[in-house]
Amino acid sequence: MRESPTMKMQIIFILLLGYNVVFSAETSSIKDNRVVPNQLIIKFIDGVDPMVKVNKSGTNAANKMMQQFNIIDLNPVILTSRLLKTGSKLHGLKNIYYAFYEGNRSAILLANQISKQDIVEYAEPKYRHYLSEIPNDFFYSTQEDNYLVVHAPEAWEVVKGDKNIIIAIVDGGTDIRHEDLQANIWQNPGEIPNNNIDDEGNGFVDDIYGWNFANNSGDPTGLDQTPSNQDHGTHTAGIASAVTDNGVGVAGTSWNTTIMGINVSDPNEDSSLIWGYEGIIYAAENGAEVINCSWGRQGIGSRFEEEVIAYATSLGAAVVASAGNKGSPFPYYPSSYKNVLAVAGTDANDNKYSDSNYGIN
Repeated sequence: MRESPTMKMQIIFILLLGYNVVFSAETSSIKDNRVVPNQLIIKFIDGVDPMVKVNKSGTNAANKMMQQFNIIDLNPVILTSRLLKTGSKLHGLKNIYYAFYEGNRSAILLANQISKQDIVEYAEPKYRHYLSEIPNDFFYSTQEDNYLVVHAPEAWEVVKGDKNIIIAIVDGGTDIRHEDLQANIWQNPGEIPNNNIDDEGNGFVDDIYGWNFANNSGDPTGLDQTPSNQDHGTHTAGIASAVTDNGVGVAGTSWNTTIMGINVSDPNEDSSLIWGYEGIIYAAENGAEVINCSWGRQGIGSRFEEEVIAYATSLGAAVVASAGNKGSPFPYYPSSYKNVLAVAGTDANDNKYSDSNYGIN
């Protein structure tokens, strides 16, 4: 079958972006493992009120755009209750929507088309992110050596952790019942347990111990069907703030700060995270001083993701992200965004670990 010029240009465009794709000439569809299928993020310039449910039956420009591109639903990133609560602090997030569309069209190509609409500031795919793998080298499992390298014992002589400091673990799920974590798990002071009411008006019902975006519950523990995510999130929480000086398990680096667990997993694909930036928003709005993101992706930057980082830091949170373990100097997100503290990996001699990303990004 001879390729048309348009088809050839589409293939070249995708390959230049550096994505893993499968192109089907029969269906003119593209399967891209770096994006969430049938979902876009659209930021409108004006003319769309985030407090009004938009649908395809209306006649305004947004409705017509939905009909043209077969978008079946638009949902605001910031819910009405949170918009009213946070007000002007939202920066540009109030005009950003999740768009869900039907069919098997490429999310990247469709976003490019929608970006050209007069009412749209930008449109882009919703990107997948992947766990930063934990190397199986011996020094990673020798906690004492690690702590000597970062001079943790000397730091503990100056200051030990404070329960009033909240570290959000935005990851694959945190086991809130783990014997070496349970005493340090955050509890939402404004929420009454199990009354099926959003008591403090943050947009989440019964989020007592954080939030699980993978199953929409207030239990951020990882799901059994995604064991790598489940283990990774709990492991990361332990490094951050396992209960220290209790004679059990390991010592947390921060010596007993509070852990806010946030599960941002794809519920159907292990090692894949699709709600990372929603988790960052949740953490920042609910008082986390530090937001840990031990995950990321290579590729191009996202304006939506960048705006989320700006929002979180404007609320006073420090966003910390893995530089990635690809051994690469190329951009890796979110660690390459402005205002993110990027953390690379070193070995037992404090030299760069061979697989750690590096460079000015």
